[in-house]
Amino acid sequence: MEHKAQPLPSNSPDCLSPRDNYSLTRPKPFTLRTDLRGEKYQHTFRERLRELSEREKENQFRAQPVPSFEPEIPKKPVVPPPTKPVEFFFLTDIRSEERKIFDEQRKLREMLINTLKEQKQREEMVRQKEEIRRLRSELVHRAQPIRRFTPIHIHPSNKRLTRAVSPLIGGKRRKYMQILEESFQLNELQDPVTVTNTNLQDPAAATDTQDPIDVISSEMQKLITFDTSITDMINKY
Repeated sequence: MEHKAQPLPSNSPDCLSPRDNYSLTRPKPFTLRTDLRGEKYQHTFRERLRELSEREKENQFRAQPVPSFEPEIPKKPVVPPPTKPVEFFFLTDIRSEERKIFDEQRKLREMLINTLKEQKQREEMVRQKEEIRRLRSELVHRAQPIRRFTPIHIHPSNKRLTRAVSPLIGGKRRKYMQILEESFQLNELQDPVTVTNTNLQDPAAATDTQDPIDVISSEMQKLITFDTSITDMINKY
């Protein structure tokens, strides 16, 4: 590092701030309250002197002028010119004119309303006549032409006739239920015998499983035939 020496101390006195140069004091004239009171008193004193002088002037004696004894001649009065008549008017005249104009306008309106009403009546009559003519023309009977339709060919039906079945009510229902129970009991008794017979005749067929759809359809066919036989029996009773 480079060495830097400290500056030498100066033996000169310290530097003071420069002195402010103020202007010299100038005396101003002063006012006293006594001067103001003196001026006010002088003003009132002058006013009082002026009033006193005016009163003295008014109180001084003044002689009246010498009267003149000449006779007074009266002056003739000024004759005004003769009165000229001015044409006058009444408010009734103005109202009568206004009423006249109003009546004329009212008559014109009434005439216009009447003409429009008559025109409307004529149009209504014409319309009614046209309506009557149209109704008469529509009410006249006009024969329609003979219509040609395609012939209908009725073919015999292949369906069987509907067979009426009386409802199972009361005694019929009880008989029907009794016959059903008896038939189910007979079927239960006959089924094992048939199964054993089939097993004895054809043991290979017994081992084979039957199709469930065929079984259900056969059972349904049995029920239908059984139902028809039951209804026939009930009708006989």
